[in-house]
Amino acid sequence: MSDDEAAAAVQAGGRPAGPADADPREAPPAAAAAQNLAERLMSSGHERAEGDVCSICYLYVGLPVHNHSKLNACCLKRLCNGCILAARQRGMLNRCPFAKGHPPLAASRNERRCAEQAQSWLR
Repeated sequence: MSDDEAAAAVQAGGRPAGPADADPREAPPAAAAAQNLAERLMSSGHERAEGDVCSICYLYVGLPVHNHSKLNACCLKRLCNGCILAARQRGMLNRCPFAKGHPPLAASRNERRCAEQAQSWLR
């Protein structure tokens, strides 16, 4: 845009056309790359971890996960509070709703079971 055209635009009550008035489809490559990066950043990262799913009802556990679910020591499965409540109402008071077994009694058994489970995951 020449100086005469810019002056005419200012006299007409407008302002001179600049980069902000440019068509976004005709943006320079650097600006297009920056806009593309911003769109990718704002649209990624919305996936939830696989461990945030209840093992019985397969629904996502509310955030924060540790307030709305429990990790059972017997089977190392995460269960939502709703499934735990439903199991208790059905009379499974001291059993795991997922494995349907009794929980381990001693802490050393829990530690050993967790270590065995971790070793099986690493194989």
